[in-house]
Amino acid sequence: MTEDEMETIAITCRQFKDLQLTVPILSVYEGRETKIRENLLSALRAKKKPTALLASRAMVQINSQKESMFEADKNHLDLCDIDVSGLLYFRLTKFFSAFAEHAPANVQRVSRHISYDEPKTSKLRTQSSISSFRETSSVTPDTPQGRSKDTPGTQRSIVDALPALAEDRRDSEYDVRHEEGNNVQLPFSHIASISRNEGMYGQEDILDKIDHAFGLNNPTSNDVVQIHDQDEGLCTPKSYVLYGMGGIGKTETAIEYLYSRRDRFDAVIWIYADTSQKLGAQFVTLAQELGREAASDGMDEASSREVVKAWLATPVGYRTKNGKSEKVNPTWLMVFDNADDPDVIYDWLPTQGPGCVLVTGRYPYTKETSYKLGNGLGLEPFSSEAGGEMLRNLSGRKGEAKTSVRISELLGGLPLAIAQMSAVIRRKHLTLDDFEHLYREDSKDLLDLRVGEMHTKYQYTLGTTWAVEQLDVSAYTLLKVLSVLDPDRIPEELLLDGVKRVELPNYPVKRSVYINARAELIYSSMVTRNMATNELRIHRIVQDIVRQKMGKSELQSMFAAVMYIFERGLPAQTKTFASLALNILDQALSTDSDEERITHWLGEARHNLSLAAVMTGSSDGMHDAKLWLDILRDRVEKYKSSSDELALATAFNQLGICHIKKDEANDAMRSWEQSVAIFSSVKNPPDFSGTWPRIQLALLYTLQDRPEEAEAVLVPTLEEHERILGMDDKTTTE
Repeated sequence: MTEDEMETIAITCRQFKDLQLTVPILSVYEGRETKIRENLLSALRAKKKPTALLASRAMVQINSQKESMFEADKNHLDLCDIDVSGLLYFRLTKFFSAFAEHAPANVQRVSRHISYDEPKTSKLRTQSSISSFRETSSVTPDTPQGRSKDTPGTQRSIVDALPALAEDRRDSEYDVRHEEGNNVQLPFSHIASISRNEGMYGQEDILDKIDHAFGLNNPTSNDVVQIHDQDEGLCTPKSYVLYGMGGIGKTETAIEYLYSRRDRFDAVIWIYADTSQKLGAQFVTLAQELGREAASDGMDEASSREVVKAWLATPVGYRTKNGKSEKVNPTWLMVFDNADDPDVIYDWLPTQGPGCVLVTGRYPYTKETSYKLGNGLGLEPFSSEAGGEMLRNLSGRKGEAKTSVRISELLGGLPLAIAQMSAVIRRKHLTLDDFEHLYREDSKDLLDLRVGEMHTKYQYTLGTTWAVEQLDVSAYTLLKVLSVLDPDRIPEELLLDGVKRVELPNYPVKRSVYINARAELIYSSMVTRNMATNELRIHRIVQDIVRQKMGKSELQSMFAAVMYIFERGLPAQTKTFASLALNILDQALSTDSDEERITHWLGEARHNLSLAAVMTGSSDGMHDAKLWLDILRDRVEKYKSSSDELALATAFNQLGICHIKKDEANDAMRSWEQSVAIFSSVKNPPDFSGTWPRIQLALLYTLQDRPEEAEAVLVPTLEEHERILGMDDKTTTE
């Protein structure tokens, strides 16, 4: 490559970088090794084919400020084969969405292309400038008279050419960090409107973990601790992430950390990071406070961001001591609060400087290495005992320990719930026993209540903090199903395979759609996933909120669908779930006028309990089968419905199974005969409706050496099968 060609490429690279585009880069690397081809002789000698990572992380990473890394569980040959149901597809979708969001601003900035044929007029030398490369040699300025010539046959690398290009333009660049007017009076704080919560409870261990991550555990003196993590002369900030569901205490913990440790830093900065608009406006203000001369009144958000990052990279300030100002190289703490979207925050994170970055958000950053925020902690709810102690402290009800623990369990140990309900207890002058009864009777009004005397300025009620209505329709439907399940260990096989047996509008039946819906819930920290056991977990308060947002009819349909799923998919769990349904339906029967609908589901609950008992062997299921029969007899008499008559025939079939479990063959025979008779009497019954009692009755006749009667029972069933499915059908189970 000639010198002119190298120079052209280098100039083009610099022009692109100096545009300061908000261009994210996603670098995908292989997670599996690829078999390497060798010559035939080597292959024959080798015991197994050699393998290697051809596109490893180290190879593909370019260390761009806006680069995200993603490990694909593929080898080199399969790397470009992207499955729409895989994690790579989901990550690419989020990446291109963020890319498209910044595209208009990028195009606008390109239209104001900087010409390098004239001296550069920009005041600020940003990190993206080529002049930020360290010089390795001195080169004659790039002018027609002074350009150095290579000897024939000599080639220079682009890296060698960069210092020359940088030197040529150095005089025209302005470094804000060397302007005395831009030094900052210390201590410096930019903490917006946050205030310390004097009622902050617990979390001391979390604060200690942050100290450990930032290297602040054992300061040697009362001075500000010097924070350095240097790599080839560059000082890299330390970072820590607090993530978790809404209301878990992320913001309150970050506020407490900033206030309790502010004397350990020369500068503390608080940034609200939930939207790009908020970030931009705050960085414009912060640039004016830090950049002074470099930050003009009309500076745009991208330039303001670079002013702030430039100061953070090599901060300079003055501290007044004994009436005199002395120059200080300060350390800093920067908090990004509510950074729920990683693609929004990524461009604003400082990448250099002697400081610490604390991030709060619902996105589980530490589970993904893409955002260079791998150090952190997912906050968990308080234990029942710790939550009870917090409730007693905040409510002032010191002598009701056992009740406080029960209330803590009701609230799932969620700090926001405990804090808000403590305010309710004080405001309404309740004892803890009073509150427990009130909450069990009508939790919805309490969860939606906005209390004025809260210790915190948290703007949401428990009913609004998760904004579940803003979820994608598939994710919201999945959340509705999760809201009526046991919250702690929900098997995904049930959600993927069992749900195919019922019709739920908008449910993500297709695996790829389910994966995207699940990912949305995980990234919002509404659910957590155990990948080893393929189980999900959801907080009880989230379940309460979601159930309360469903209408009565939708909630009943959701219960019915999940009961059916459990009955067919996981009989061992059916007993707990059906028992819960019975309690709910019994209460509804005493307060609701829709008796016909409620008694139908009561019968289904008894059916499921009997069936589960027989399938798991926990009992003979007789008690619930007889109660189901009583409910159906009453319904047939009252409503004269053919569907109830069919259910009654099914109930006699179930009763026969219970009798045979007790070795009561004659009683089982009478039950199955009655089942067959009812199925035969119903006008226009569904296809194959009497198959199972006929088969079981024929088997019993055969065991009693009554083959003619067995044949008489089976022949109608075989004829029905041949008429509908054809001769010798072997593809169905009916």
